[in-house]
Amino acid sequence: GCRFVGRTTVGNRRGLLVPNTSTDQELQHLRNSLPDSVVVQRVEERLSALGNIVSCNDHVALVHPDIDRETEDVISDVS
Repeated sequence: GCRFVGRTTVGNRRGLLVPNTSTDQELQHLRNSLPDSVVVQRVEERLSALGNIVSCNDHVALVHPDIDRETEDVISDVS
């Protein structure tokens, strides 16, 4: 297994965000492992440790002030 998955991903019951370093194969594995209702989305974010810069639940997300606006939009769309 991989010890840093929790640092690089963030999610709730509706979606899972992964960094742009995730491969297509990894994305497909995640999609196959999760219910169809969970959106798995790759994020083009320079701050790639998403688990360290986003804290969320099913109702609200707190994000690092230096996060890209596009990433905020993706978080808003997924949650």
